[in-house]
Amino acid sequence: MQRNHELEQALSKVSKVLEGIIPVCMYCKKVRKDEKSWQQMESYISQHTEAQFSHGICPSCFDDNFSDKRAK
Repeated sequence: MQRNHELEQALSKVSKVLEGIIPVCMYCKKVRKDEKSWQQMESYISQHTEAQFSHGICPSCFDDNFSDKRAK
């Protein structure tokens, strides 16, 4: 009885695991939902897993997008 309960709890934790191939646009990184629609990767992953996102900016992107603005 206890073992069955433990197995059910474990199954509920892994029930939202992505498997297989996820079609992703090589430019914008959107995920293809069906033949005609695409959605942001973060939104797709949030809908299919328990993952949550926190956004930031890496040093390379910061330099690429803001370095000229800092020099002024």
